[in-house]
Amino acid sequence: MPLTADTSLAQALRADPGLADRLAEGLGPDNALSRLLESGNVPAGRIHLADAAAIAGVPVERLLELAGAAPAAPPAPAPAPAANDWFAQAERTGAATVDVRPMLAEGRDPFAAVLQAADAVPPGGYLILEAPFDPAPLRRVLAGKGLMSQGRPAGPGHWRICFHRDGGPPDDSDIGLPTLRKPGEAWREGDVMHIEVRGLVPPGPMTAVLRLIEAGEAQEIVVHHDRDPMLLYPELEERAWECVRKTTHGDEIRLLLRPIAD
Repeated sequence: MPLTADTSLAQALRADPGLADRLAEGLGPDNALSRLLESGNVPAGRIHLADAAAIAGVPVERLLELAGAAPAAPPAPAPAPAANDWFAQAERTGAATVDVRPMLAEGRDPFAAVLQAADAVPPGGYLILEAPFDPAPLRRVLAGKGLMSQGRPAGPGHWRICFHRDGGPPDDSDIGLPTLRKPGEAWREGDVMHIEVRGLVPPGPMTAVLRLIEAGEAQEIVVHHDRDPMLLYPELEERAWECVRKTTHGDEIRLLLRPIAD
């Protein structure tokens, strides 16, 4: 199977029995990803190869090279911290902290532990998450539960995410909170169709976009994606469509798609 940054790590391991050994040999036995692979407890469907590269502390191109695949485009850069710093307020109020790095290194899925801590955050409260990478899918899940977030790198293989319970941004903040859409949801704004594909498991994002094109009801589509979908572009060309503009908005990549002009 072709490997890209969007490929599920668990799926890649099932398709290629020798993948774990090649990665461990290339990364070394003491690498965090090597220890996770050795444990055999890879969280199914929640870690993509881009996330695995962050756990290993290497560029995703290097991980794909070790896996025997062609290099892929790196994930979109994380947004810069907002002017009103939630981290300072969280530390000042003694917010709870969950460090998922040891759990991942031991092969344990931290999802349930994070959800339990998130459910305990009171209105106006905060939660700090220590992670080996920016967990964009998890941030979207918790946003649906009323927890907005700010993230920042804290060092090699270390990200800090501050969650704030919905009910208003921090004091004197003018942070704009986007309208939340369900993964796969399409909507119209004027003459332009939009589709939200963040949070869909590959090939779900590409399938949803192509289905919208083939419905024949849109002449201009804005795709809200969390990665640069390299495999989508040849499929667009086959359907006489193209990406005419690509912009980054925080952890989101927006693609403007139109039929190829004659």
